Amino acid sequence: MTAPQPPGAGRGRRRAAAVRTDGGRSDTSTGVASSAAAVATRQLVALGLPGSGKTTFLAALWHVIGQGATGVAAPSLVLANLRGSREYLNQIADEWVNGREVARTPVGAARTTTLTLQDRRSATTFDASFPDVSGEAFMEAWAGRELQPEVHALLATAHGLLLFVHAADVTPPTRIDEWRTVFGDALGGAGDDATLTDVPDAMVDDPGAGGDGTPTRPSGGSGALVGAARDADDEVHAYDATKAPTDTILVDLLQAFGDLARERTPVPVALVVSAWDLVQRTARGASAPTPAAWVAAQLPLMTQFLEANARTFSTRIYGVSAQGGDVRDAADVARLRGMLDPEERIVVVGPAGTSGQPMSPHDLSAPVRWALLGEEGA
Repeated sequence: MTAPQPPGAGRGRRRAAAVRTDGGRSDTSTGVASSAAAVATRQLVALGLPGSGKTTFLAALWHVIGQGATGVAAPSLVLANLRGSREYLNQIADEWVNGREVARTPVGAARTTTLTLQDRRSATTFDASFPDVSGEAFMEAWAGRELQPEVHALLATAHGLLLFVHAADVTPPTRIDEWRTVFGDALGGAGDDATLTDVPDAMVDDPGAGGDGTPTRPSGGSGALVGAARDADDEVHAYDATKAPTDTILVDLLQAFGDLARERTPVPVALVVSAWDLVQRTARGASAPTPAAWVAAQLPLMTQFLEANARTFSTRIYGVSAQGGDVRDAADVARLRGMLDPEERIVVVGPAGTSGQPMSPHDLSAPVRWALLGEEGA
């Protein structure tokens, strides 16, 4: 039978890859054929906070792999079979092709798609399981200090991790000098001798804590304290864990994952900075930073954590623009829709492949390949 095609596949010059149900694959677009072989199963988890780009990435990946793209956008992994909701994949791929904002995964509606993939270079075939878990589920795990049973089960069995961070949605930490400035008046001019314990209880009081109005002090970083203690009208609010620095939240989730994956270390982690086109535009003619340099500057705690735990996490960092532009901008949408081959809008910036040559600038499967196999594409 033929591979299920995402809507809009006819826009490009590609032909769909032919798929055999016996586990082998005959690729009509590349001429590559493989015989049936034992299939290894490897589970991949996409971890990220709400709006970090996980679903958009999956939509573009399905378009590229499901269509069997060739040329500059040819993926290093090719599709042999699919188990899961073809309807859901086609729906989000259609939104992606037409330059619309891809709907985020609803809370409590985790879907698992299993793709039988073949490594184009080694011809190794394996089942890659992609649970599409909502970002809210991970935020709830951080804020509530408890993993949902289904999320716990996924992390406990994952062989690799796709970790998503949105380039335009990073809550930074607050330095001590900035904290003193914000609370200077409340501290009564205590100056450099001021500490967090000097902040009046009224500024962090939570009348609902324990039902008895007992004052509670925030924990989890001064960024959360500053973000939650005052609003635009200078009104005091209780600590809100969801406003903690992005760095703090992701490191906490990584620690939980590392504890569950002790028997499988080092675990390959592909850190994906989504909406990378925004970083490139911000450079305004100057050289954009490498993804690794951007992460080091914007997420210093996570950078240090991953470096210090190299025996647990084997990390590669990628800058990815799955959409290739801003779908909220009419001019950008027109440009995206006007591209003959939609997959060429994809931008992937990452480390050099095993050959030492720069990786393909459109190969969206590169981060997946690393997270699944711990190998970079040639």
